[in-house]
Amino acid sequence: KPLPEMEDVPLPCLLSTAAAIMTGFIRKHYPVAPLPQELLPVPGVPRDGFSTDLERNTHRVTVEYNEQIRRRGPPTPIPELLAVREQLLRAVENIPLPPAPLDDLIDRLGGADDVAEMTGRSCRILRR
Repeated sequence: KPLPEMEDVPLPCLLSTAAAIMTGFIRKHYPVAPLPQELLPVPGVPRDGFSTDLERNTHRVTVEYNEQIRRRGPPTPIPELLAVREQLLRAVENIPLPPAPLDDLIDRLGGADDVAEMTGRSCRILRR
């Protein structure tokens, strides 16, 4: 059964599961900005208060440091790294990747009209 919002949507090419996985991996894991600074663990406040000035000052300084880190926001992406990531994404388009295995089998066996699909997939893209 076609999804109403996807019915008759033209696609420039067949979708490859391998390409989608590679593209998603590059988008998620290729660094384009410096890693954000990690927050320091804040020591808990004892029930009876701090026993020394060192404990009190360590707690105060740690809380202030973490607040400074939070106020900075996320790191700014570096344009050169963004360009390299885009090159990688374009390179994925040029790699001859295999089609989705189920769709490849259906095509080899005569197409969607000649093959009964019993996979449990909720939807599938049909070519015309």
